[in-house]
Amino acid sequence: MDNYNQVFDNEVRVPRNVIKLNTGPSLVCSEVETARQFYEYNMGLEYGVEYQHFWPSGFGVGACMYLFNASFDKDLNMKIKYMGPLVAYSDYLDSKRRIRADIEFGLGCGILKEKGFQETNTETDFATMVGVGVECGVAKNVAFGLQLNWNSLFMFEPKGYYIKDEDMYGIERCSLLAGVRVYF
Repeated sequence: MDNYNQVFDNEVRVPRNVIKLNTGPSLVCSEVETARQFYEYNMGLEYGVEYQHFWPSGFGVGACMYLFNASFDKDLNMKIKYMGPLVAYSDYLDSKRRIRADIEFGLGCGILKEKGFQETNTETDFATMVGVGVECGVAKNVAFGLQLNWNSLFMFEPKGYYIKDEDMYGIERCSLLAGVRVYF
């Protein structure tokens, strides 16, 4: 039996199941117009949870949900929820299997909720998420990690609104998140 476990451990590149809990600042990189002015960049707070299942090869699948909140002057409060499946690849960076890196790509649903001075608008559209992360194990089943995410929410153009061919109508964000990872 020990021989079987030894062979199996050598084949497993990463933990089979990972839960990530993340939080951190997120920068809106798209231009946002309020009643008072245009904003090219604005900071907000993002937090989320992910589940990933990996095969011995290091490739995996999972699902994630991220919530983002930002205020633009007194006129606009923006909340974006991203939910969707993801594909990922992960591997250890050291021989002691303490430092692990991963890259992930998700296609999902983005829900934008804007609350203005007198009205509330909710839109549901297609969204993408790309993330790269690194984490360091602090116990057998627990690690702390950093993750950089790029999120894009693609929205339909309203009537009478035209954009340049190379631009998109939507909201893009860049997030630097930190959190706990649990392996099981």
